[in-house]
Amino acid sequence: MIKKNVLFALVLLIPSLLSAQALSGWWTGCNIEASVCNYKTVLSLDLPSVTLKHNETGLFLSFSPYHLDTFGADDSETETGVHFEDCYQSFVNAKFGIDLLKNNSQLDLNPYVACNWNPFDWKTTLPFEAGCDLTLFMSEKDESAFPFRCKVATLNAGCRFRDGKPYFTTGISIDLAGFLYTCLMSEYYEVSGE
Repeated sequence: MIKKNVLFALVLLIPSLLSAQALSGWWTGCNIEASVCNYKTVLSLDLPSVTLKHNETGLFLSFSPYHLDTFGADDSETETGVHFEDCYQSFVNAKFGIDLLKNNSQLDLNPYVACNWNPFDWKTTLPFEAGCDLTLFMSEKDESAFPFRCKVATLNAGCRFRDGKPYFTTGISIDLAGFLYTCLMSEYYEVSGE
């Protein structure tokens, strides 16, 4: 009963907090990233991501309900050159950081820590990452519902810990949903003459 009351209170509280001037919130669609960790290729996918940010300090917290990454390994014995092994899925994903350019609507510079947890797999150690990313957004937000912030691309560098081992990583990611949204909106404006 207590859990239901807490959940009900959060459902009522979050929209009122978002409407206050102190916090802002937005979502992004489907993040696809290619990165290099200690000379190994990593492809990852996050969908979707919801972010809450304190406007005055720039502190933010992002959640994503699904994360998948594939850790590439060099394969000198086959003709393909690289094969992807060690897929990891997680269903509780969080990222905490600070936006150093908090008043810039098109650019975010974020030192962060992030973790990915799969509550259904107790054998795997908890992967986490610390680093900094630079993200470019489109200038407009779709404010029709909970705001959709259209991400163009993110460059990041940091240190990832996986299976108890550190990996230095650098990569680039795009938001596939943002890309599709941009294409559809440009078609809409072209047809409607706006």
